[in-house]
Amino acid sequence: LRIAFVKDGNVWFWEEGEAPMALTSLGDVLDVVLSDDGLVVAFVRQVDPTHEELHAVNTDGSGLRPLVISATFDTMISHPDALSAVPYRLDFVPGTHTLAFSTRLTFEGPGLVLPDELRLVDADGAALSVLLSPGQAGDFYYSPDGTQIALVTADQVSVVNTDGTNRRDLLSFPVVITYSEYNYYPPVLWSSGSDTLRAAIPPNDPMANPPELTTVWHLPADGSPPNILMNMATAPFF
Repeated sequence: LRIAFVKDGNVWFWEEGEAPMALTSLGDVLDVVLSDDGLVVAFVRQVDPTHEELHAVNTDGSGLRPLVISATFDTMISHPDALSAVPYRLDFVPGTHTLAFSTRLTFEGPGLVLPDELRLVDADGAALSVLLSPGQAGDFYYSPDGTQIALVTADQVSVVNTDGTNRRDLLSFPVVITYSEYNYYPPVLWSSGSDTLRAAIPPNDPMANPPELTTVWHLPADGSPPNILMNMATAPFF
């Protein structure tokens, strides 16, 4: 068992049977993700209140290196009023040292604005590419076998091959009212065999009276018709 975690703004690594070890002394680390082989930790650094960067370090403490600096994130700004683009979701492509990530835009006021893109950066060589352009992705979930990616937006669940091809739209649903300035993207869960997904979709209006039901869906990844597993009353998602 290997775990990477953040403590006092630094990257730490623990392996079963060993003592925890600090991998950085930066003091500005916000989030971490560990590669499947346990050899590399990618992490988010806060540069200032509106700018962040992606860096990586080996779990033996060597090789501290930048992957995507704030100047590069500035080239990803897609709204004229945005102050910056910063990392939003990140995960290693299964079985590789390639880090997949998406961004969010920051503004002077509140709100969550997501370009819905999917980018890749090589944590060993820092080569950066765009797998799915803005508007083509969403929250992303790699299948356990690394061959597919589930994509979730505010009104749809889709699946593509890992190279971004062969898109299958599995489920469309009404946008969930959040009573706030952001959209709700429901999480999905892959089966261990990488052939199906499950998703719990809240009702369109979580505050409706009488309460509406949350629906649990079973979604074949090949695009076959989805099945409803159950409906249930739940507390408002927020």
